[in-house]
Amino acid sequence: VVGINSTYALNDLYVSTGVDLAHMEVLNTVGDVTVYGDLDARYGGLDFDGTGDYVNVGDDSSLNITGNIAYGGWFKFDTITGSIGLISNVNGTNIGYGMNLYDSDIYVYSDTYYNTNFKPSVDTWYYLFVVFNGTDNNLYVNGLLYNTISAGAPVANTLDLVIGRYYPVSDDF
Repeated sequence: VVGINSTYALNDLYVSTGVDLAHMEVLNTVGDVTVYGDLDARYGGLDFDGTGDYVNVGDDSSLNITGNIAYGGWFKFDTITGSIGLISNVNGTNIGYGMNLYDSDIYVYSDTYYNTNFKPSVDTWYYLFVVFNGTDNNLYVNGLLYNTISAGAPVANTLDLVIGRYYPVSDDF
């Protein structure tokens, strides 16, 4: 299983992507990872201030996943309205994989969009993790299986993987 593990709190967003984040504050680019917005590296992560901030991990072929995948992170929502991109290798017609908040529910993607029916509360930390096992998207909330949804595999595409944004529109932090 390929894994992407990011850790962040929305609108006061901390991201841990496994790269040397201490240098991102100065350089804004490390390898193929580009950080957009005025970000402040703290606590071994990134602080997103709610205005145009996101991380573009790029479109390396290793991120074009069409089989089993696991991804997730820590989230704390300041608001639960509208559309908030969390992890995305998706646009309106090319659905790879991802997770977002839409109209107070957490959605996950593989071959299409799936409502998990999980409704987070504001000012509460959640560890949200998705595992696609070849036939199902499984949403785990704080380590416990919350919902299993029959699903197809993520669709091959050449989109960038972005954290903190629903690609390519600007639903960023």
